[in-house]
Amino acid sequence: KVSKKWIVLIFLAVFAGLYYYVFFTGQDYQPMGDMAASNCLKYALGDETWCSYVQCGVPAVGSLLSAWRYNPICLIYNWIYPHDRSEYRWIAPFFLLAALGVCAVLIRLEVPLAIGLICGLLYAFNPTMLNYAGVGHGSKLMTIALLPWLLFFTDRLIVKRGVLSILLLAGCFWLQLVSLHVQIAYYGVMMVVFYCLWHSIKQKSVWPSVRVGMGLFIGVLLSAPLYTKVWEYSKLSVRSAGVGWDYATQWSFHPLESISYVLPGFFGFGGETYHGYMPFTYAPLYWGIAVLVFAVMAIIWGKSRLKWFLVILAGLAWVMSFGKYLPILYAPAYFILPIFDKFRAPMMIQVLVLLPMVLLSGVGMKTVMKRFKSGWLVVVVAGVVGLAQFAVMGKRVVQPVSAQTMQEYLKPDSVVQFLQQDSTIFRILPLVKHHNPNWYAVHHLESVLGQIGVSMANYQAGMDSLFPSWEFLSLANVKYVITESPQESPYLEQVFLGDGQYVYLYNRHQPRAFFYQGAGEVSWLEKSADRNVLYVFTETESLLFISQTYHPRWKAKMDGFNVPIEQVNGMFTGIIVPAGQHRIELEFNPWRSVDN
Repeated sequence: KVSKKWIVLIFLAVFAGLYYYVFFTGQDYQPMGDMAASNCLKYALGDETWCSYVQCGVPAVGSLLSAWRYNPICLIYNWIYPHDRSEYRWIAPFFLLAALGVCAVLIRLEVPLAIGLICGLLYAFNPTMLNYAGVGHGSKLMTIALLPWLLFFTDRLIVKRGVLSILLLAGCFWLQLVSLHVQIAYYGVMMVVFYCLWHSIKQKSVWPSVRVGMGLFIGVLLSAPLYTKVWEYSKLSVRSAGVGWDYATQWSFHPLESISYVLPGFFGFGGETYHGYMPFTYAPLYWGIAVLVFAVMAIIWGKSRLKWFLVILAGLAWVMSFGKYLPILYAPAYFILPIFDKFRAPMMIQVLVLLPMVLLSGVGMKTVMKRFKSGWLVVVVAGVVGLAQFAVMGKRVVQPVSAQTMQEYLKPDSVVQFLQQDSTIFRILPLVKHHNPNWYAVHHLESVLGQIGVSMANYQAGMDSLFPSWEFLSLANVKYVITESPQESPYLEQVFLGDGQYVYLYNRHQPRAFFYQGAGEVSWLEKSADRNVLYVFTETESLLFISQTYHPRWKAKMDGFNVPIEQVNGMFTGIIVPAGQHRIELEFNPWRSVDN
């Protein structure tokens, strides 16, 4: 027998060792793909609520580009390390939360503490979690880490009444919502609803479910400061009418890929080696032999009050993840459930397969310890082997680089240095593979392109109808075009060559703001991400065209009085200006009512 104090100390030591071994705390993401895109915007954005660096402008909060400020764990970390940019250190608390959450649920199921902590480590360092950490999908990781806690507080509230239990569930759901991955949080609600139905049928009472509903509702209210902006943005985004069946089911999990649960390399380990049914993936959905074997033991011999709930939950999520390949569950959810049609990648609901299987493995370990005299040795050896296997796989999945590598990647090249010499207001069109489209944001160069989670619908419509016409470049305030090969056009004049890139001056470029019809004068008195002040003069009433993505929360004042902002060419912003000279102030305020 080992005291609980020593068990906890051993757990913390193993957790720290695994985390350091896999992530090399202090190192950073590889500068590629989503990792580079999110990193670049993180370095570029300060306290601005409007991001002007990508896609002709996009709201930073509603689009979740800078919504991390709503997460208390991230805020505390930023307070402790205000200048730390290490990607892997800041996610450590969420790995610890994931492990402790699984342990907490298993303790409620009367599983010994040591087994709970072993299973917690098997959940936290599962290849799925490591994969999301490695590819820069921090919001998924953060939200998945709180799934076991959501189940824990739901079970606590159903079993134990009281205002405190309601508030604890509300706080947990709020924390999950502000972890910024709506789809995973939605799956968490589906898990809770299914648990409430399960309990109501068994106990023939709906009152516990009512208490759970109150907790979830309070959690939604607590997250309202953020999600009112997210909801507003969703109505303006390309997902406003749903994403369409084909797009939504691109990453469907083919039933045959379940072989990866046992043989992780059967369809290739991920990346270039992957040859399965999804467009691509970075790592297999692998549970580990320890989880698989002990979960099967739990299903056959184990006893637990939540055993069959966990089995059925895993089965339903498994079938739903098939998406287009066997849409018997996914199709009804897609066409009936609210908001569900705005999500994509059915395979992501596999997190509701992973969590129950890990919990069942804990029940299985307890069963083995009871049935066999040396069961504890079997459990410890299986746990050590399983974690060692995950550590080896983690190194292959994550592949961190030194902080210096990221710093080198972010350094300005000769092209950036050339462009920064131009003090006028302009955008660029970077048609190069040399850098991620968001890379230029680090150097405060505004681009008509850019990579974000969900684009605004009017921007995408404008791109689809106008890009890459010369008219679009003029309207979008493009002054320089960057390519990796020489171009011939009467509208392009080569002005620089460096680092294998050609910089062309677009000789039909228009200023950021100009009178669309009629003559006039426009000069900038103040320009920032969230506020612009212009002096204008026109001899006749004219439309002042502002090359910026239209958003209803931009407000305009002319000579101190509110004036309406028009949507021009479906994508851009305009103001009707009467004859004479005027001072125009434009301000973006995501917290003010749209109607004010």
